[in-house]
Amino acid sequence: MTLIKKMFPSPVGPLLALADADFLYYLGFLGQKKQEQTLAKIADLVQEQISSGSNALLEALEKDLSAYFTGELTSFQIATKTFGTPFQEAVWRVMVTIPYGQTMTYKELAQSLGDSKKARAVGLACGNNPILFLNPCHRVLSSDGGLGGYVAGLEKKQFLLILEKNE
Repeated sequence: MTLIKKMFPSPVGPLLALADADFLYYLGFLGQKKQEQTLAKIADLVQEQISSGSNALLEALEKDLSAYFTGELTSFQIATKTFGTPFQEAVWRVMVTIPYGQTMTYKELAQSLGDSKKARAVGLACGNNPILFLNPCHRVLSSDGGLGGYVAGLEKKQFLLILEKNE
């Protein structure tokens, strides 16, 4: 299957997605750190070339993102596939369970995986999250109540948290 790359507008900056007919592999902000390397790695892993365009999955994603940014959608149902380490995959699975409008700390997420001392590793896994919004790493905060980090910048993280609080 061909990998299709598509850009989407958003109120917080242009987004870039990568998908085939079955799965979304990447969703991030255009120009995000390590973006080209991540896209190339995905293409290599699925052994497909990347071309620009659209498909039914990306059209559904665009509709869902539009609804998300207007507060009409609180949960995504798009099929995703990631290629992280076993620990990263475990972190991303927990992130998906954090309800819209709620947050969890890096330490709490680490505790849910059985080791509160891995909060820093949880932060690194969040930083390597290839599918923003659907794997909602913006909902993971520092134990001191601060924003922590966000691959796309703290302004965007704060925007998303405010958006979700004001549903």
